[in-house]
Amino acid sequence: MGGGTIHVLYVDSGPPSADDISRRLESARESLRVTTVDSGSVDALSTELADCVVCDCAISDPNASELLEAVREEGTGVPLVLFTDDVGERTADESIPSFVDAYVPKQGEGRDHERLLGRIEDLVSRHRSETNYREVFEKAAVAMSVRDPETGRFLDVNERYCELTGYSRGELIGRTSEEVGGQQEGYTADRAHELLRETVEEGSQTVEWVNKRRDGTSVRVEATLKPAEIDGRTRVLVSIRDITDQREREAEIERKNDLLERTQRIAHIGGWEYDVEAEELRWTDEIRRILGVPLDFAPDPEATLERYHPDDRPHVRRAIEEAITDGEPFDIEVRGRADDGAFRWLQIRGDPQRGADGALRIRGTAQDITDRKRREDRLHELHRRTRELIRAGTPTEIAHIAVETAEETLELPLSGIHLDDGDGTLRAAAVTDAVREHVGETPDYDRSSADYGDTLAWEVFESGESRLIEDTDADGALDIDSPIRSGLVYPLGDHGVFITSSLNPEQFGEEEQAFAEMLAATTTAALDRAEREQRYDAIFNQTFQFTGLMEPDGTLIEANDAALEFVDATREEATGKPLWDTPWFQYDDSTREMAREAVERAQNGEFFRDELPIVGGDGEEIITDFSLRPVTDENGQVTLLVPEGRDITELKEREAELERKNEQLEEFASVVSHDLRNPLAVASGHLELALQEYDDDNLEYVKEAHDRMESLIDDLLALARQGTSVDERRVVDLGATARRSWRTVETRDATLRIASNGSFEADPSRLGQLFENLFRNAVEYAGDAPTVTVGVLDGGEGFYVEDDGPGIPPERRDRVFEAGHTTSETGTGFGLRIVERIATAHGWDIEVTEGADGGARFEVTGVEMRVDGKTV
Repeated sequence: MGGGTIHVLYVDSGPPSADDISRRLESARESLRVTTVDSGSVDALSTELADCVVCDCAISDPNASELLEAVREEGTGVPLVLFTDDVGERTADESIPSFVDAYVPKQGEGRDHERLLGRIEDLVSRHRSETNYREVFEKAAVAMSVRDPETGRFLDVNERYCELTGYSRGELIGRTSEEVGGQQEGYTADRAHELLRETVEEGSQTVEWVNKRRDGTSVRVEATLKPAEIDGRTRVLVSIRDITDQREREAEIERKNDLLERTQRIAHIGGWEYDVEAEELRWTDEIRRILGVPLDFAPDPEATLERYHPDDRPHVRRAIEEAITDGEPFDIEVRGRADDGAFRWLQIRGDPQRGADGALRIRGTAQDITDRKRREDRLHELHRRTRELIRAGTPTEIAHIAVETAEETLELPLSGIHLDDGDGTLRAAAVTDAVREHVGETPDYDRSSADYGDTLAWEVFESGESRLIEDTDADGALDIDSPIRSGLVYPLGDHGVFITSSLNPEQFGEEEQAFAEMLAATTTAALDRAEREQRYDAIFNQTFQFTGLMEPDGTLIEANDAALEFVDATREEATGKPLWDTPWFQYDDSTREMAREAVERAQNGEFFRDELPIVGGDGEEIITDFSLRPVTDENGQVTLLVPEGRDITELKEREAELERKNEQLEEFASVVSHDLRNPLAVASGHLELALQEYDDDNLEYVKEAHDRMESLIDDLLALARQGTSVDERRVVDLGATARRSWRTVETRDATLRIASNGSFEADPSRLGQLFENLFRNAVEYAGDAPTVTVGVLDGGEGFYVEDDGPGIPPERRDRVFEAGHTTSETGTGFGLRIVERIATAHGWDIEVTEGADGGARFEVTGVEMRVDGKTV
């Protein structure tokens, strides 16, 4: 019995006479400890330490009732057993007090202690169960409830159950499933009540169920129902486990694992014992049968060691030695030689134990696992072939690998894959040579044919249910000319069927079916993947960006390979759930909240964009430029959402490095300009005094040089500051910003024209500087009264500024953005360099080309423009 040591207090009402009983009780169970006292020695401490009290007294003794009452008073909750000479049924019924838990009559046949031991173990087990019920129930790691099988009502629930369902304990107790869960198709209160009654009548069971939470959402659970005696009444203990997140592929994997378990049959197990001191080895007959030796064969320890494979003997010897010296049990897999010379795989378990006589013996089991090892080798090869299937790129390639696997790995020589051609025929994509040899041609299955083979293949394909044909002669299934006598047909989803057959009847046992079904399931998964990749590859998987598709409610329905590989998730694990529950948004709470906000804004037709930190499956953290774009139909209704993410980690790192360098540059420029301005100011002051005293043209040249030095210093500072990154962006209007900048520039007779307009995000101040420098450049170089045009580029990829002047020769266009490059006597050569710095700080590109009228045209690209309220 489980539960540890049982302490029995044996109370003798007369002279000590229980030694024989106590000795036999303790000999019968190593876990039993018996303490014998006379009736005058019973106290609260002795009963408190006991798991059971046995009173050895005669019912007819006048002092018996007094003794029993005294014992019960001292040990209120401990089971009390009356062990008596009186065996009369009438006497027992009339004389035994109601508070006695069990009555065991003495029969004097030398087996009294066995009957007494049975009652003690039963009572202690029941008492411990009842005592620990509340503590175990409340501390259970799973959600549990106690149900009344008669009424279906909740009698008790633990905290985990409340957390899972959303109901409080008070809301559940006394109510039925109908009252707290509602009626759902297939999962009604009547069915729940029926399950409770079945559990009481037939025993424990496990079912899948759908519970409705308090908030109205549904949760799929696995419920285990067990009958239990609680407070003397039969109840049903229900434990539930949330399995809502298990997707279809996970269920398929679970089914594969179940098939694997079915293929691993339990072989016969034999027992053995090794007496260390006597050096004697004993076997049960089952071990002799496994090794093929006569049933009267007497094993010898040293000779037995020689039966193991030479490579395994050191493992066996070491396991035995450690068991003897350290008392360590062992579990090893080794090869043993049978009498026919063949080696069989054995799983050897051993556990050192000391008997009552103090002798050390190692007892254990030996299990023939040869078949299991063979299956494991086959499974290992099947898994290797599965990787080939997953890597295959086309349905034809998948079919050939699957058929080759069936023939070479699963030893199914008559096998074929037949795929739906879309025109009513399941065409043979791949078959073994044996199929061609025995059937005579590569078989196709016509939807309109009345032949049984064609009909059977299409029935399996359309129903999605496999078929086993055990004997075609008995079933009358196939044409009499066919050599096929048994077969298996498995559906391959929406793709076709897998067929394997034999020339002999009843050739497909449980193991063959399990492996064939596993191959069919794996092939289906590979075909699904190939179809999915062909369908979406051009859209999703030809880019390094993270891309996906979402329902308008935020449910992710597709993600490209780049996104999935980064977080080490399968498509099934990532899709089918809200965006904020997907792996990419588990960085922190603010990230998940941003995902919710993005979905809400996109649902209303708004484009969302922000920087998002994510952590990949290997722990790598990156910063992404995340956006969520709504897709609308012709009525403006949002039908899809397109999430995209671009890895900008390196860009951010470069920006940080550039910021640092620009700060250093600005500091340097400020120091230099300060050191230049001080002597320049002194020189300018003396120059002013000289101009007041002397009228000399040479002094005017000096003044012009001073002014140019001032301009150079100002542009040097401006250029240094334009290298820093953009701190704040706002939506700006192209035309309005251009007009404001135009008013701050000395434009003389020049004219500004806004050809087209749009909006985009930018730093308004620095964007204004960009336009000012482009306008100054146009006024300086475009001749008299030029026209400067601003507009949106075709395709909406940015904007442009152009003039109608002489333009810039092609050979000089690559140099115009170089610092100090100028063709004007008054220019500093830094204006266009500043323009380039501002564009780069925004993440844009700028280039110079020829305008429509032959002038200079500056195009700024990489800008997300919105024209007429739409992003283009």
